Amino acid sequence: HFEQFRGPKGITEVGRMASALSVLDQAFLGAPNPQRFPVFSDEAEALLANLLAGSTPLDVERLQRLRGQVASALSLPKQLIHRDFQRFNVLFADEAVSGFIDFDVVHYGPRLFDVSYLSTSVLSESFREPGYVEYWVDVVATIFRAYDLSTQERSLAWSMLMTNQLMCVNGCWNNRAIEAALLNQEIGRASCRERV
Repeated sequence: HFEQFRGPKGITEVGRMASALSVLDQAFLGAPNPQRFPVFSDEAEALLANLLAGSTPLDVERLQRLRGQVASALSLPKQLIHRDFQRFNVLFADEAVSGFIDFDVVHYGPRLFDVSYLSTSVLSESFREPGYVEYWVDVVATIFRAYDLSTQERSLAWSMLMTNQLMCVNGCWNNRAIEAALLNQEIGRASCRERV
């Protein structure tokens, strides 16, 4: 596996990860019987409604501001998506991609999800390191340049990043992992601070 991305070498490596995702998505695009897989259906509005439904230590004001601002990504073209595309699930041998693992949560949904998931997984690993959030901005730019996104996908990239983080917060909240939910909300705030 790649080590966690740091410095100029990390930028180069994360670009290779995004290129590997593009290859995987091309394979997914030609996969037979995609309708046999679960359909990705997480909507930001439903996730927010669940988080706002009861008493919570989460930042309620921010959650309320997100309502109506996070657009649905479900209108994007769909195909099979990995749903756990991060550095531990890509294998390399002699600097070349040699395989992909952990296909147990594959769904049929917007391919933008995997690009978003890769982006936020990088940040979540080193979120507490001084200066990493600022470095991560270059990581995201590299991922989005290396992966050929459509105009529509680019316009919904922020919404998909936020939906991804809301899914993490919601999952932690539903499992009563309150500290993890708070951390994921903080990561979402840092990763999308220019919008809300």
